[in-house]
Amino acid sequence: MNSKKPLQSDKNREEPSGSTPSVKKPRRPSKGDGLNIGLTIGATITTFVIGGNWLDQKLGISPWLTLLGAAFALISIVLYLLKFAKS
Repeated sequence: MNSKKPLQSDKNREEPSGSTPSVKKPRRPSKGDGLNIGLTIGATITTFVIGGNWLDQKLGISPWLTLLGAAFALISIVLYLLKFAKS
């Protein structure tokens, strides 16, 4: 049998007295991040605007749902970019 003690997790580990806690380094952007952001923005705008246009045609209340879809797309893109910037 293995009699080794299990390692403590980072949450339970105490910092030695007099030292400062480690700071998380920001992530360096990779080459694929630009492609990821561009495709996400394009797909979001396309989905919401085309969906709004389709609903406008079905319900006959053009252009309100297309404009609402564009507004939802812009809000979701801003939230995505803020979340991406924090990581």
